[in-house]
Amino acid sequence: MRKKKISLSGLLLAALAALLLALPAFAQQAEPEETDIWLPDELTTELRVKAAYNGQDILWLFEWAAEDGNLFHDMLVYEDGKWLRRGDGGGGADEYGLREDRVIMLVDAGTVPGFANQGCYTACHDGLDSLSNGLDEETVKAGLGDSWSNSDIRKYIPSSRQGENWWDGAWDALKSEDDLAALAEAGVFLDMWHWRSARGNPIGYSDDQYVLGYRNNDGGRTAFSTNWNGDLSQPNAMFDPAQVGFNALNWDKLMAGDYTQDDIYFISSDNSAPFDPDHAWKNGDVIPRRLLRMPEGNQADITADGRLVDGVWRVELRRAMDTGNHTTDHAMTEGRIYNVGFAVHKDATGARWHYISQTVRVGIGTPAEITAVRFNGNTPDWNNIPWTTLTIFYPGEITWEWLVSDAHPGAAEIRADERSCQSCHGSDEASIIKLAQASVYHETRDGRSDLNWWLTLAAGMILLVGGTVVAVNLSTGKEN
Repeated sequence: MRKKKISLSGLLLAALAALLLALPAFAQQAEPEETDIWLPDELTTELRVKAAYNGQDILWLFEWAAEDGNLFHDMLVYEDGKWLRRGDGGGGADEYGLREDRVIMLVDAGTVPGFANQGCYTACHDGLDSLSNGLDEETVKAGLGDSWSNSDIRKYIPSSRQGENWWDGAWDALKSEDDLAALAEAGVFLDMWHWRSARGNPIGYSDDQYVLGYRNNDGGRTAFSTNWNGDLSQPNAMFDPAQVGFNALNWDKLMAGDYTQDDIYFISSDNSAPFDPDHAWKNGDVIPRRLLRMPEGNQADITADGRLVDGVWRVELRRAMDTGNHTTDHAMTEGRIYNVGFAVHKDATGARWHYISQTVRVGIGTPAEITAVRFNGNTPDWNNIPWTTLTIFYPGEITWEWLVSDAHPGAAEIRADERSCQSCHGSDEASIIKLAQASVYHETRDGRSDLNWWLTLAAGMILLVGGTVVAVNLSTGKEN
């Protein structure tokens, strides 16, 4: 009998030791492991939003701090007889600071399952371009077939995939074109407003996109094209010296931040000339790799006016309340409430390295978290409309697939579309900071942290079983 007691005591002591060894992984899970993954210096930031409408148009005003606000994106630099690309849209922050700032809005009219509760996460999936498990072109083509016109997969909503349940369709289980068209006709898509500081704002436009089976452009011609001749390895166009007085920008001035919005800093169809290969190009000459042009068709629906003043972006977007494009744009109807997710790119980041909001309710002339205020005339008096300040956060690599998996404690309620992120994690600034920290931990944990998780689980199970055995033995001893 004595021997059994010692054996049980030893088992419990071993379990307790394992638990104590593993606990630091949980106590410090907000601290990322040593990693080569690029992380932003700040995990949260603020976005201020207000909205107004006059019955014909709806306008949005955004403000956010951008100390190193970026006017440039994707440039060509002349070095020793070659034109080299700088700011090519890779991961993390660009080493030259040549990625544009952006503000993005995803609008749901109450038709996309999951979005009212989980917001932008419904569009973020395993395998997306720039995630650590991003799929290469060969894999994408093998999974989706030659009819898939893209080299990757980007944002999409769960409704666009076939699965046993509404939430579990695999990336390559794309519904048929007819089924996708029927979803679009029924309004099951996210209306995406996508403002870019370099590829649209200089000529007064924002991209108009939508998310269904992919992140698609609305119909028409975009506000930018690619200024590059791959066959000749040179730009297609240069600045027109007859108009602007020079052929190219200067690299040293660009790196010093000497160009402002009051200068001629972007190239467009209005200030360019055909590229002259015989010009006496010199090292440090710079030509933008994106040529701006007037958008056409649905791509001209959203006008933009963004100004960078004293390290703060102030961006106004304007669009018809009803564009008539009901399969790509949601009409903004007075009296209705919409589910909206916001995102911001800053500090020369691209792809998934951005900040996102939790889902926000927006009422058009009706009370909500953000209320669009009706005004008369063409321009609202923004000073009489209050700001709504949102804490937006870095989401790491949290994807829809992880959220609905058994690894996530709230998965059952997400699958049932019954609970929002904020109802579980909180919506105040401190809670959102913790959510961002947890996202970073998820992104950066290595094999050791996973081992610690399993150690803790095993230790807990040993303690539970051991404690039960002791309790049974004690009980049995008393009965005897």
